[in-house]
Amino acid sequence: SSKLILQCGKMLSARRTIFLGAFAAGIASAIRPRAARFSHPVPHHSAGAWFVAPSCSELFHEQPLDHFAPSPGTFPQRYFLYDGNYRRDAGGPMFFYLGNEMDVTLYVNATGLIWENARSFGALVVFAEHRYYGASQPFPDDPTSDLRYLTTGQALMDYVGLVGHLKNEYGFAPSDAVVGFGGSYGGMLATWGRLRFPHVWDGAVAASAPVVAFEGVMAATDDMDFYAVGETFDV
Repeated sequence: SSKLILQCGKMLSARRTIFLGAFAAGIASAIRPRAARFSHPVPHHSAGAWFVAPSCSELFHEQPLDHFAPSPGTFPQRYFLYDGNYRRDAGGPMFFYLGNEMDVTLYVNATGLIWENARSFGALVVFAEHRYYGASQPFPDDPTSDLRYLTTGQALMDYVGLVGHLKNEYGFAPSDAVVGFGGSYGGMLATWGRLRFPHVWDGAVAASAPVVAFEGVMAATDDMDFYAVGETFDV
C-alpha cells in the first residue's frame, strides 16, 4: 500500500460538546462548486476551535470492481487510519467511518464524535472512502464514464472487505467490536451495514440518516418533505 501522512483535525469546544452537526455542515459544503475528478481540499479550521490531532496514515486497499459477479478488474479504495489510541491487549474496538458521497478527507477533519471517544475506548480509527469519490476512482481518467458499479450494495461490500482486511492486519479477536459511524447517506450505510452484516458490525452510530425516507415507503408529512431517490453524484 502507498502511504503518506495527513494531519487530521479534531473538534473540541469549551464545554466538550460533541458536534453531530458536523455531518450537516459537511453536506452543506457539498453544494459549493468544486473541480473535476471529485476532489475536495482538506478543510482548514481556526486555531480557536480546532487543534491538530495525531497524524493519520493514508492507505489504499485493492477492491473488486464487482463483488457480485466475475469482476472485470479492481480499483484502489482509499482509507485513513490512526492506531495511536488502539489498545490491542485490552480488546479495543474499531471505529469505522463508512464514507458517503464526498472526498473522505472532509469527514476525517470534521467528525469530532469519533476523535472525542477513540482514546477512552482504546479504538482503532478508520475512515473509509466511498467508491467513485475522492481518490477511490474505478475509472480515474473519466470518473462518470461507467456508473454501473456505483451502488449501495457494492459500496457496503467494499467496507465489509476492508473491515476483514484490517481485522486480520491487527489480529482482532472474535470478541473485539467493530462500530460503524456515518452521517446522512453515510449513516444510512452504517445502519444498513449493521442490519445486513451483523457479523461484521457490532453496532452503528448514524446521524441524520433517513433510512426509511424513500418515496413509497414512508408517507410525506409536514415535518418530512424529502426523500432519498437514487444515487447522488459529486460532479
